[in-house]
Amino acid sequence: GDTVGLASKFSGKNYAVKYTYDQIESQVRLLADSLFLMKDYEAALSTYRLVKGDYASDKAYVHFGSINEMIALCMIMADPTRNGKDIHSAVENALFAYARAADEERFASSQENPDSKASLTRPQTASLSTRLATRLCLVACAYHKITDARNFEYAECLAGASTHETPLLAAVLLEQAASQYLRESMLRKYSFHLLMAGHMYRASKQEKHGTRCFTAALHVYQKTRWGHLHDHLLSSLAHQAFVMEKPMVALQLYASLASSPDMSGRMQAKVLQNLFEICESSHDESLEATKRIKDRFAKEKVGEIVEPGISGKRVLEIPYMSLPRVLDETIVIVADASSYTSVEHAGEDGTNLMNSSVFLVDDEDINTDEKI
Repeated sequence: GDTVGLASKFSGKNYAVKYTYDQIESQVRLLADSLFLMKDYEAALSTYRLVKGDYASDKAYVHFGSINEMIALCMIMADPTRNGKDIHSAVENALFAYARAADEERFASSQENPDSKASLTRPQTASLSTRLATRLCLVACAYHKITDARNFEYAECLAGASTHETPLLAAVLLEQAASQYLRESMLRKYSFHLLMAGHMYRASKQEKHGTRCFTAALHVYQKTRWGHLHDHLLSSLAHQAFVMEKPMVALQLYASLASSPDMSGRMQAKVLQNLFEICESSHDESLEATKRIKDRFAKEKVGEIVEPGISGKRVLEIPYMSLPRVLDETIVIVADASSYTSVEHAGEDGTNLMNSSVFLVDDEDINTDEKI
C-alpha cells in the first residue's frame, strides 16, 4: 500500500491518479506479481498486459513504466532468444514513461515556483521516476546481449536518461553512452558524449574525472578538421589543469592554443590573459614549462629563456606560439618611447616577436643563470 501510494504521487496529471489496494488495477497487479513469484511467467505476462492499458489511459506514467519493466522481465525469464525485439520494445516503453513522468514533475515544480530557475538548471536531487529510468538503463545495458538491440540504441537510452539526472549521475550515464558508441565505432558520438561527460564531472567538482574525459576526447579531435572542438577541448583541459594547481601543464596547453587559426579574437585575448596570470603567479613552474616547450621543438639547446627587460623586470620568452600577423595598414599604434626601445631589441624584421611571445615577470623570482 505504501509503495503504491508513493509511486502514484508522481503519476498522472497534477498527481490526481491514485490506486489504493482495493481498486481493480491494484488487484490485477497483485495477481500478476504473485504469478511471477510462482514462476508462471506466461500467465504473469498475460496478466500484466491486462492492466497495462488502464495505466496508459490514466496517464499514470510511473505505473505504466513499471508494468513494462515486468513485461520485459517475464519475457526474459520465459524465453529470451525468442522475444529479443519485444524485450527491447518493452524497455523503451518503460524509459519513455519514466521520462514523461519526470517532465511532469519538473513542470509541476516550475508552476509552484514560477520565479525559480530550477527548470533551467540541473536538479541537486533526482526524482523517483528519474532514478527508476537510470536504474533500468544500467540494468538493460548490462544484459543487452539477450535482446536484438544494437549498442548505439542503448547509448541513446543512456543519454536520454541523463537529461533529468543530477550532474554527477548525468556524467556517469554520458560516459557509459560514450562507451556504447565506441563499441559501434561511432567516434564522433563517442567523443562528443565524452566531452559532455567531462563538463558534467566538472560541474560536480570531480576535476580528475573531467580531465580524463577531456583527454580521451582530445585524442579523437586532434586527428580531424574540427578545429573549434579541438580548441574547446584544449581550453577546457588548460582550465582543469590550472584549477588542479598544475600551472606547468596549463601554460603548455594555453601556449599551444594561442597559435590556433580558428580562434576568435575574444577567445585569443582570454587565452593570453590566462598566460599572463600563470606567469605572474607561478614563476618557477612557468620557467620549467617554457624549457619543456623549447626542448620539444628545438634540435639544439641554444639561447636564453630569461633576458634583461624594461622597468626592472625580466622577460620570459615562450617559444613557438606563432601568434598571427596583422597586415591591416589602416591600424595606427600609439606607443611611448620605452616601447620603441623594446621593439628595436627584437630586430628590424620582427622575426623574434613573430616566433615567440614575451611576458614580464618579477626580477627577484628568476634565476639569471638558467639556460636551456
